[in-house]
Amino acid sequence: MNIEEIKKLNWKFEGTRRMTYQKVRLYYFGLTGEFKRIFKIAGELPILYRNVNGDFSQWHDSADLEEIKSAIKKLLLSNHSNHWLSALSNAVERSFERYLGQIRKLPKNYAKYSNRVLVEFLQKFYDLDRIVEGSYWIIYNHFEETLTKTVIEIFTDNYCLSKPEVEANLRSLSRPHKMIALDREHFSMLKIAFLPEGKRQKALGKHHAKFAYMPMYDINYASHSLEYFRDELAQIIVSKTRAEIKQEIAELEKKYHSRETKQIIWKYRKDKKFYNLLDIYSRFPFLKEQKPYTRDTANYLIQPLFKEISRRTNLTLDEVLFLTAEEIAELLEGNSVLILAEIRQRVTNSVFYCADNKINIISDPEVVGAISTILERKEVVEIKGFGVNPGKVTAPVSVVLSNRDFGLFKDGNILVASATRPDYLPLMKKAAAIVTNEGGMLSHAAIVSREFGIPCVVGTKTATQVFKNGDMVEVDSDKGTVRKI
Repeated sequence: MNIEEIKKLNWKFEGTRRMTYQKVRLYYFGLTGEFKRIFKIAGELPILYRNVNGDFSQWHDSADLEEIKSAIKKLLLSNHSNHWLSALSNAVERSFERYLGQIRKLPKNYAKYSNRVLVEFLQKFYDLDRIVEGSYWIIYNHFEETLTKTVIEIFTDNYCLSKPEVEANLRSLSRPHKMIALDREHFSMLKIAFLPEGKRQKALGKHHAKFAYMPMYDINYASHSLEYFRDELAQIIVSKTRAEIKQEIAELEKKYHSRETKQIIWKYRKDKKFYNLLDIYSRFPFLKEQKPYTRDTANYLIQPLFKEISRRTNLTLDEVLFLTAEEIAELLEGNSVLILAEIRQRVTNSVFYCADNKINIISDPEVVGAISTILERKEVVEIKGFGVNPGKVTAPVSVVLSNRDFGLFKDGNILVASATRPDYLPLMKKAAAIVTNEGGMLSHAAIVSREFGIPCVVGTKTATQVFKNGDMVEVDSDKGTVRKI
């Protein structure tokens, strides 16, 4: 491909995640498919992913980002928004349920199937992804950011609320209305701890089958082991009395019955458009948590297929996950001309340029180096984001891009991440503050930070690029600033 095409665009950094080609495929075709259709976006919406040893930095053309946000806001404020918004959250939730229902019907063991049938199962998996592609992007940052800004503008301009009043309303509205996966797992574990000792092991086995998926952002992540949950159960039993366990169970049951949220929404019932905006805003935190639950569960359930392909092709799981469907089919059919060195270059040092409904895989070191030069950023000392839980902290930074980096985190450090997920919880509890590239008041980091009283700044866009492990940083959540000292 022509590198001049990439040079023409004004690339804006979005975040860094540990993932594979399989996630690139899912996210890009989701953006250019159902999401683009729903919001009536005409542009091409190219995305560029720079991969270094599985850490993918994601870049969008800045003009396209503005087009996406403009299209979202236009639809939010359109004359058709009342009907659309009132149905949106239910439609997204149903798509997640339908998707997982279909994924669960796929085999758990693929050893008995021929190579041709493995290819058919792979295509079936890709076809099922279309059910949730649009929903994944609706739950992504651009919709949340635009929705939040629109709600703030209406509170401020139409109803003349002060900044503290707006922030108080947003905090109330951003409490999930139904129990999120993180609390479902903890609730289940508390119930097991409350059982007689003789019944715990059987219940723990069921718990493991239900929640093992939780760390699996991509197909090559490791699931939680039974031993992991045994340790969690043992910690609860050692640290809490039966009365304390019973009390915590009761508190979790009450946590999701907030009358305050309903009262805030009800105040604006005569303004039907704003009422519906507030309603979808209040439902968004639950949907945000259902997205990783859905995605990670699917990764857990489909992993046996990719492991079987790995076994038959004599490639590692990582190497298989960097192949296209066509390349996997050719390998299984014995018609492949791929060179192992080329595959390994993709895994360790490559670029995925997504444009014109095609993913261009670039692994030539010279071209990759030239693209890296285009993406280079100037030195930055201070960045701004959205303070979602107040406080001011100065401490060293620990940058955590995935669970592969958990061992680098030091207790009492500032946790800097592209975004947080349920498996980050043990680190978040021990962090002096939390800073993320992505998210807003409705994000996982925001919800958890408020629950544990940790200063938190989200939506900084570039925190994982600006700060390095060990940097001494001041987080001022009241101002939404993060500054290197």
